[in-house]
Amino acid sequence: MSVVQWSDDFKTGVCGVDCQHKALIRMLSGLYSIAEKSQDREVVSEAASLLADFVVEHFQCEEKTMRDISYPAYESHKKQHDEFAGRVANVVQRFDETGDNGTLNESIQNYMVPWLTEHFTKTDKEMAGFIACVPSGKVA
Repeated sequence: MSVVQWSDDFKTGVCGVDCQHKALIRMLSGLYSIAEKSQDREVVSEAASLLADFVVEHFQCEEKTMRDISYPAYESHKKQHDEFAGRVANVVQRFDETGDNGTLNESIQNYMVPWLTEHFTKTDKEMAGFIACVPSGKVA
């Protein structure tokens, strides 16, 4: 079962952002599926850590773009990123301590998926709208 699939509703129109968003969706779905089917704690932990690392990497890329174009909502956008990345790190740490696949999947289904889809469709689309107004050559 896939907990979330890519939807064109998530598109921002910024190629690099959309490619990373697709990767996040695939990783999140993959982690959910692995945790649902595997009793190998090490495998689940590795997949969860990879997701957490990619979340940070993706946010750093977005934040660099926002700084480069002097995005006016940078601080509030970054705050959202910091809060989500912190929560994901806590979920991974809790899994590493407990090995509870069910709790991990609850966090994915009830927090991570709704947060990301909301963030993609609102906050990131607002950023993309600003990027679209930046003269070409100013966006990395």
